[in-house]
This record gives sequence, structure tokens and C-alpha cells, in this order.
Amino acid sequence: WYNNAGRPSITQAYQALPRLAEALSLELPAACSRRPVKGKPEAYRDAVELDMALSGLGGIRVEPVGSCDLGLWISMMETFHPRGSPELPGRCVKYWIVSERHGRLGGLSFHAAGWHEQARDEYIGWSGRARLGHLHEVLNNSRFLVLPGVRVHGLASLALREACGRLCEDWSQAYAEVPRLVYTHVDPVHSGYSYHCAGWEHVGRTSGRRNADGCIRHVYALGLSEGWREHLRGEPLPRFHAVTQRYHEEDVHWTDVEYGSSMHPDRRVSERILCMGKAWERKPGQPTPVRFPDEAGRKGAYRLLSNDRVSMDDILESHRQSTVERCAVHRVVLSIQDTTGLNYDAQKHSTRGLTTIGGTARGIYTHLNIAVSPAGQVLGVLDIDGDFRSRCAGEGSGLKESIRWVEGIDTAAELSAACGDGTRVISVADREGDIWECHERLQDQRDRVGLLVRVNNSRQRRVLAEDGSRVPLREHVESRPVLATRVIEIEAQGGKRARSRRTATLHIRCARVEVMAPGHGQKTIPMIAVSAKEKIRPKSGKDPLNWLLLCSEGEADARHAVQVCRWYEARWSVEEYIRTLKTGCQSQKRQFDDRQDLLKCLAFDAITAWRVFSLQRLAKCQPHRLATEFIDPDQIRVLGVLLHSLNRKFTIRPPPEMNILQYVVDLARLAGFSPTKRQPIPGTRKLWQAETQLMISVQAYQAMREMNLINQDAWLSMSK
Repeated sequence: WYNNAGRPSITQAYQALPRLAEALSLELPAACSRRPVKGKPEAYRDAVELDMALSGLGGIRVEPVGSCDLGLWISMMETFHPRGSPELPGRCVKYWIVSERHGRLGGLSFHAAGWHEQARDEYIGWSGRARLGHLHEVLNNSRFLVLPGVRVHGLASLALREACGRLCEDWSQAYAEVPRLVYTHVDPVHSGYSYHCAGWEHVGRTSGRRNADGCIRHVYALGLSEGWREHLRGEPLPRFHAVTQRYHEEDVHWTDVEYGSSMHPDRRVSERILCMGKAWERKPGQPTPVRFPDEAGRKGAYRLLSNDRVSMDDILESHRQSTVERCAVHRVVLSIQDTTGLNYDAQKHSTRGLTTIGGTARGIYTHLNIAVSPAGQVLGVLDIDGDFRSRCAGEGSGLKESIRWVEGIDTAAELSAACGDGTRVISVADREGDIWECHERLQDQRDRVGLLVRVNNSRQRRVLAEDGSRVPLREHVESRPVLATRVIEIEAQGGKRARSRRTATLHIRCARVEVMAPGHGQKTIPMIAVSAKEKIRPKSGKDPLNWLLLCSEGEADARHAVQVCRWYEARWSVEEYIRTLKTGCQSQKRQFDDRQDLLKCLAFDAITAWRVFSLQRLAKCQPHRLATEFIDPDQIRVLGVLLHSLNRKFTIRPPPEMNILQYVVDLARLAGFSPTKRQPIPGTRKLWQAETQLMISVQAYQAMREMNLINQDAWLSMSK
């Protein structure tokens, strides 16, 4: 186990070895002491007595303690320092304070920083995630000693300045890391005047609870470089990064992959997130008290949702990691974004932070961003932004609510960087996302991400014609000849925009255009414009389809124009996903005291809704994949027995022989679904109903198995 400088790191290896052995089911021998126990060091005998001005010492320098002098330095601290030599583990650098005329006058030591220090953390102002990424760049001045017989005014502050002046270089040479901040504790019997004169700042006091003597000490800190605070406050871990668990590993449940890799600084929070994810999977769509019938689990869930140190990103982090893995195998990934309103009008008097979402209704406007393959497979949830309104409404923010569409392009760029060069990410938006700021942001990141947006007629987009004039975009494209036709199936829909199922034939035109900036600006952006228009009005009397799309990818030919239309058709996935989130998860029936609690609960609902929705899409896109790649074998076995008990003619399939299409259809049979030629695959509502029924039986089966109330051999023979 090596550190960044390529040297063996015994302390980290000592901590990691038991965890590694547990993961590999190995038994370690009894632990031995890492260093031999030594007797008490001899008293320091080189002390000097001085009482003079600083100029009488000659030059003052701070020198690193060599390995041959380490025992002498420890002896000095044990003899003269009130707290003796430091026994802190981990990295450290030790110095002598040396006078040209009188030799060694004292010493200093700097160690790696402790995890918790309230005064220091408040002075920096960093988050828990920022502390996790930058704690190694903060050092603790653990010891500072000027020999008691040395009475020289100004020596202490000069030695501190000299030590801090060379600390960055020495620490970087030893550990290949550059420190940004150093802090220390000063006992109340000392004034701390030497630290003040050396430029250190008093930042607070300790509580005394963690000290062996219960003494409350002063805390001083010093920045070692310009911009240290902004650097330490930055959160270095990207939202999309490498995964730590994969579905194809043995005995790994999908909840372990989607919830089990959180990098939250508090391990208890990570464990609670995984526990709650499993509860959401066992009882989808149920209220929190039903998911946690025991009082301890219920209290833990409510405490996590109301914890200010836990954000929605902490809950989504593991899911984003696995989403990167699923996206990386595709050459093109569509990052589809849309906005929806979550209606919590029933809780408007009891929940803080709700806003008006239409008329007098109160709720939360939420911007969703999901990853979808060109074939329609939903790969994961990339982002859930329920705070864009509050951020824009803040005093002096200067932001517009349309910033959410621009940030959606940034999210797509982050995903592209995490997936690597083999994957191209296209950000897809409807007419509301047709704003000039999105086109400008695309220019900055065009090498990493593409854009596909439907043109909003109210924008009056104009393009630069060959003669240099400004002409309307729609007229320019529709003047081109028809390059291809495409037949699409429009699904039935209920509600305010109710429609029946029908088939539409689109006539496709395409042109390369230079889209001009709004107003009288001369700035242009090159794009591919695609017109897909239905000539014949439908029998229902609805308006015919008329898409005008702008895309940053490809060439202006028939093949690519058809491909752009296919990409835009996949945008319907986000609307179906939102419907699944609202109807299946019952996300609008949650009751909490604060809007942030609702959003954290929404993160769990979003992953659960993705799970059910993706199973239905997998049955369409990849029907022959084995069900055991996505489904726990216990669920397949219990499903087979349940269906066999309802219909004796039903054949129980062993888990290794069932594909994902067979599983989805058989699962929906529990809710009364019967496949037909017109509807061979069930909808998400039927899957929700069946999933709820199945998980009750699975829990009962697993509980009886743990209590040895099931004959496992008979069960396996029945499955065969």
C-alpha cells in the first residue's frame, strides 16, 4: 500500500487489511504491535541558557530532523514540552530551530490534520464532501517548543515564519501533496502572541470534550497559499465517476449497486442510505411508516431525510456511478431533460418551502435529466433539480429559471467526460429548452457534448441566407425538398391531452444552417435543421405533427435526418418516466415538514421508478437477455410458485432459463395482465401493482428460509 510519493504507507495498510480480509472471507492472524515498545528516552542534555536580543543569535534557520537525530528530538520534547512527544499516527514533518552561534534552541512538528475540528471547519467553511477530498491538504502544528532557558524576544514568531515558509516544499517532497492550511491548538496558559505576530489568525476554541484533560484550547490557523479557502471549499469528487460494484458480480443485489457506493464522509449515513434503498425496493409506492414498521428504522429514516448534512446528490451518487457504467457501452447516449410540477397542495399548510406550480396549487417544480439509449432503454437518472426556482429567486442572484436547461448541457458534458471518448452524449430538450444561452453554452463544450432541441415558434429563429440576408428558419427549411419519410406509432394518452393510438407518416427535410443570435446581433452558430411534418390531418381532429429540430451533430443528408427524428422520439421516455414516478411511487402523497425532506425522498422514489420503468423497456429493447442479470433469483422462484398456485397449467421456469421478457410478462400476470398481439408487453402501472404483490411473498419466503422453516431441497426440485 503506497502513498502518492510512491512510499509504503503502513498506517493506511494497517487500517485497510481487516476490511480486505473480511471481503475475501479470510481470517487474519492475531495483530502484533507495529513498533517495538521502547523505554523512556533519556533526558535532553544539550539545553542552553540565553537572555539576549534577537540580533545576538546570528542567523536563525529551521532544519528538518534527520533520522539519526529523531531520538534526540523526541528526548527534547519529552523533557521540556508539557505534553511530551506527539504520538499521532500518519504523516509528519519535524524541524529543529537552529542558531548559527548557539546551536539548537527548540523544535516544531507538523502532522496530518484530525478529522473533526469545529473551529477550523467553520473557519474554512467547507462541506463534508469537500473535507473528504481536501483534508490531506490541511496540517496540524502538533508541537512548538523554544527551550525554557532561551529568553529572546521575537524568536518564536520568527521560527514560525521560517517553518511555514518551507513547509509546503518539504511536505510536497515527502508526500507529493501540497498543503493549503495549517492550524494549531494553544493552551489557555499561553497568550498565543507569537502565533499572532507570525500572521496566524485566532479562529475559535475547542469544546474540551475530546481532550483527555478536558482543557479548552485556543485554535489558530494560517493559509499557506493564495485562494486557499476557495480551493478547500471545492468539492473535488465529480458527480459521475468510476463504479465500485457491478451487476455481474455474484451475490450482488441491484440495491447494493444503486445505493451501496455513496462517498458520504459519515459511513453511518452511507449505510442508512443503503438500508432505505432496500426498504423502497421491498415496498414500492408505500408510505414511510409502512416501509419501516419498527420504531428504530422509522426514526433512522426520518433523521436522514431531515439531516442538513445529507443532500439529494448523496442519495443519487451510487446510482450515477452505475449509470456511467451502463452508458459507457453505448456509442451514443441521449441526455433527455424535462420539467414537471409535483403537487403537494394537500400539505401546503404543513410543509415549508413550497411554491406555486399553477393556479393556486402549491408544490415543487422539478427539473429531471435521464440517460436513454437511442433504442429507448432508460440507463439511469442523471440529475434531479428541485431548487432552481429558489436559486433564481434569491436576492441578487441575477439568474433566470431557464438556467436549468443550460445546466442540463453541463450535466451531459460531465457524463461524457466520465464515459470516455467512446461515448457521445447528446442533450435533448423540448421547445422550452430552445433558448440562445443553450446554443452559446454548447459552443464552449461542443467537443464533449451535442445538442438536439425542438424549435419554439415564439423564438422566431432566423438564419443567414446565402446572399447574407436574415430569413426565418422554418421557411428556409421547408423550402427544401423532401429527403425521406418515416412512419411512427403514437401511443394513446389520457388526461387533459387525451389522444387515441394512431400511426403518423412524417415527411422529412434537412438543411445545414447558420442560426443567428436574437435581436440585431451578427453572431451565428452552425447547426443541422430537420423538419418532420405530417401532411394529412388525423381523423381525431388533432393538429398534425410538425417538428422543427436543431441538432449540432452529423451532416445534412437523409440518413442523418431520420436518425435525428429517432433521437427526438426517444424524448417521450422522460414523459413516461415522470408518469411512472407520480403514479407508481405515489411521490406526490409524501408528507414532510420541509421541502428538502421531500426532495430527498424523491431521490429514492426516482431510483425505484427507474428500476420498474427500465425493466419494461428492457423487455422491449433486449428481450432475450437473462432475467438473472437484473432480478434476484428468489424473486423468479417465488413468482413461478405464485403463478403455478393460481394456474396449475403454468410451468415453473428455473431462474437460469428465464429471459427478461418472460419475467416481465409473468410478473404482470399477477396483476391480471394477459399478453395479446396488440399489447405483448405490460405497462408500468401493471408492473407496479404486480411488483408490490410479489415483494410481500418474497419477504415471507426469505424470512422462513432464515428460520429454517423451508425444505430447501424440495423447493429447488420444484423449481427444476
